[in-house]
Amino acid sequence: MAGDISGAYRVSSKLVKKHPVHPLAWVEYAACLALKYEFSRADQAIEKALKHSKGSIDLYLIAAEAMVASSFGSTAVSILRKARNIEPGNHQINIRLASELERQHDVEEAQNLVNEVLSSHLQPPISSEALLIHATLLKRNNNADKAVEVLDELIHSTPNTEDTQDTLWKALNLRILCLDNLHRYAEAIEAFYTASDFTQKFYTQSISSCRTSWLQRKQTMHNLSQAITCEKLLAWQMNPSVCDHSLTFLSGHPRSGTTLTGTILSSHPDSVLIDEKDIFFTDTLIPLAREFPKGTPDIERIEKASEKSITRHVGNYLKQAEKCVQQSIIGKTIIDKHPLHI
Repeated sequence: MAGDISGAYRVSSKLVKKHPVHPLAWVEYAACLALKYEFSRADQAIEKALKHSKGSIDLYLIAAEAMVASSFGSTAVSILRKARNIEPGNHQINIRLASELERQHDVEEAQNLVNEVLSSHLQPPISSEALLIHATLLKRNNNADKAVEVLDELIHSTPNTEDTQDTLWKALNLRILCLDNLHRYAEAIEAFYTASDFTQKFYTQSISSCRTSWLQRKQTMHNLSQAITCEKLLAWQMNPSVCDHSLTFLSGHPRSGTTLTGTILSSHPDSVLIDEKDIFFTDTLIPLAREFPKGTPDIERIEKASEKSITRHVGNYLKQAEKCVQQSIIGKTIIDKHPLHI
């Protein structure tokens, strides 16, 4: 859909006119509106979808997933809260809501929901998903040791079935990151090979897709680096900034010292560190890219984006940044550390 938003919007518009009481038609329409940044109309379309859902929890879950895919997480949370009001004890709803709250950095509420699910002593796949979110929250709170314990429990207690493969794959990869953060490098390398074997066995098609994606990204980065000349950098520097925060991107190859550099820089009282969170991509670059036709060069998107558009995306980034560091960022230098910034 993201590749041809206008076409998808026209089709979904016809669908809701032809089937005005079909909830799925309204969900598709809402997703298109969200991708076009018509958020108020998207919310109205979702309300109509839920109105015609006849209380179907499955429809609520579908609607929430559609909003997540459209980078409209706030509405996904609203939908899941309404579903939880209908069925407070539905653990699938609680897991989905906890997952989205974690993604939006609402840590405390996400943890409470996970605790509620885990206290029910359920079986996989629900228990495994709850453990995965629990481990993610522990890592976010700089408790990687405990996160590894939780992930080990998840991996050893979860049978490898079609319903649990994605959760296991995510757990194996999160375990690598946790071990790396703990400087347990020998174990991290062993965990990497375990995850690699799992990936090659169950995700052959995904590997091919990732390789293609990586080659495309490599070419994009090459084109961008060639297009950004000294003259362009100087011109951008001379323009009035739409952001009154000082922002520094920190990147480098693995084992090159970026973690130590970030720790040193963020020890200053007037700086905060965003450590390998994807918010610059999810809340700034991807939404910005959607405002241009598919295939538009990155340099053109940056140069042609309106000040209003950039202000909106920077505002979203700063809002998420504040949630990440769980403190005010006013007057502070933001150090955004991520390997993909390279």
